Amino acid sequence: MAKKDSVIQCSFCGRPPAKVKKLISGPPGVYICDSCIHVCKEILHKALAEDAGIKGVIDGEDKKMGTQELRERLALLRELRDDKAISDEDYQNRVKQLSSHI
Repeated sequence: MAKKDSVIQCSFCGRPPAKVKKLISGPPGVYICDSCIHVCKEILHKALAEDAGIKGVIDGEDKKMGTQELRERLALLRELRDDKAISDEDYQNRVKQLSSHI
């Protein structure tokens, strides 16, 4: 728990509890707000998309995919779309590009 004289605020952006929707506590004296969690989630999704190889396929890498690989990439695209990391239009374009690699 925080000491009485310590200031409770997001350890990442410095916002106080009154300026955020939710402030989550971690180890003693460490907090993260909902906005910083959202930013972290976007960064992770973009990194996962690149790690999964979606970026290479989108950039024109010409290769045939197996069914399992296609399913995994489509599932990741749906997750990115649902989390608003990519737009619906971008999602549809990427699905079309992926389908051309079947």
